[in-house]
Amino acid sequence: MEHPPRQTRSSTSRGSVSGREQRVSQTASMPAEELLELLGDEYTRRVLAALIDQPRTGRELIDATGASKATVYRRLDSLQEAGFVESVTKIDPDGHHCSKFFAVVDQVDFEFGPGGFGVTLETDQVVTRGAGAGEQVADD
Repeated sequence: MEHPPRQTRSSTSRGSVSGREQRVSQTASMPAEELLELLGDEYTRRVLAALIDQPRTGRELIDATGASKATVYRRLDSLQEAGFVESVTKIDPDGHHCSKFFAVVDQVDFEFGPGGFGVTLETDQVVTRGAGAGEQVADD
């Protein structure tokens, strides 16, 4: 059963000077069956485990997982589509670009019921002071 993306926020103050940390839940953007298949893949789990420790470049992920370049980038594409991973690309002065990938989900809840499967992705995010509804929140 596919659910439209939604976000709910519950306020949990962590004493941050610039903002407060909140638990954010979002319904997964792909069906639960596809997420189960994705997470059932050994290379996907290796890539995700390497990103939980710290943000990494594609080259660093290849080294950390022992997987080929094509395998790592296919898994990154799937993880980004599922909402587990995001990336930031920096361009250096000579025009070369480098992307760093980072995990944005730290908890996945699967719901099984008469209506089918449901999946909720959760993460802690820091909301900067003054950010209102509809403004962007920064990932922690």
